[in-house]
Amino acid sequence: MSFLFFLVTGHWALHGLPYLYYNFQICLKNHYLIDVTEIFNLLDWETKKRLFKLAYMILTLFLTIFWLIYSTVDDYEE
Repeated sequence: MSFLFFLVTGHWALHGLPYLYYNFQICLKNHYLIDVTEIFNLLDWETKKRLFKLAYMILTLFLTIFWLIYSTVDDYEE
């Protein structure tokens, strides 16, 4: 949902492109498919990867909230 707002307002390059590129690379390499017999061998790597994605999304959320508040306060002062 937030990507739609970034797309409409023109701020999609900062937030959407890195995540879109990452997902595109995962699909090209067929790494989105997980073999159920090998999942426990890859569990540490998958956990790290998902925590990194979660941290990226939380950072994006905080940047979005910060810029929303900043632009609101900036418009109010003028």
